[in-house]
Amino acid sequence: MVEPVAGIAAAGTAGDVVAETLRVVVSRAALQRDAVRQTVHDVEAASVQPTAPITAVPRTKLPGPATGVVPLSGKETLVGELPLTFSQPKTTAGATAEGELTAVRVQVLNEATRKASGATAVLVALSRADGVATPCQLHVRLNYTGFSNAYGGDYANRVMLDEYPACVLTTPEVRTCRNFETLKAVRWDGKLSTDITLAGDGSLTVIAI
Repeated sequence: MVEPVAGIAAAGTAGDVVAETLRVVVSRAALQRDAVRQTVHDVEAASVQPTAPITAVPRTKLPGPATGVVPLSGKETLVGELPLTFSQPKTTAGATAEGELTAVRVQVLNEATRKASGATAVLVALSRADGVATPCQLHVRLNYTGFSNAYGGDYANRVMLDEYPACVLTTPEVRTCRNFETLKAVRWDGKLSTDITLAGDGSLTVIAI
């Protein structure tokens, strides 16, 4: 009968202990790895917020009738829903013997008057707000971004600035009163800008888009 060798049995038992220890260590490492992955996933999920759908701005509403006095500040000012900017022209001093122009009276005409004139989008009457009778030069910048899609998606690239005779406001049925001159305006960033001559003695200068 063969007796078991004690040394071999002991060695086998020690090997089993080492193997079991390694298995426990690997198992714990796997659990820790899975826990870290879950934590990272939870943090990423929490940081992602649902975004509201982007809605395109229609930009088709034409400005309604309004009146106001706008200073020559070079800063954009709303007259009703129409943003306007007035300043001294760079080419002339814009001054008169009676003094330099400081403010402009603005009237955005109603839809009926605009349609009677033949203007497409906006009809605006300008006059000196200081009561001085002498005409003067004025730099005008008109912001049309609010209605840049009023007549199709490419309207912003077709828009022009025109000047009408003042009689278009009172006798639009007279053909000559509807004859306009297209001004040499600069189109940039949704704005049209140019220099115009502002009438004196209470007369109106009429511009239109």
